[in-house]
Amino acid sequence: MPYIVLIAEFLTVAWFATFLLLIGRLASESRGLPTPRLDRPGRTLAASVRLAYLIGLPTVFVVEIVRALGLLG
Repeated sequence: MPYIVLIAEFLTVAWFATFLLLIGRLASESRGLPTPRLDRPGRTLAASVRLAYLIGLPTVFVVEIVRALGLLG
């Protein structure tokens, strides 16, 4: 029975390796191409993601620190 877990783990690693190779190959092939300018929804989405990271990550860290120190009660 533990062999099933090992096989699943191996297949997962193989899938990620294949995926990373594919992404790397696509990135190297598109290196010389001009980059398109984002339209308004694309710029809005990118700005929202940046804002979410700037606000969300520090908030998670502060909440986890406060929780770990037991300051919430």
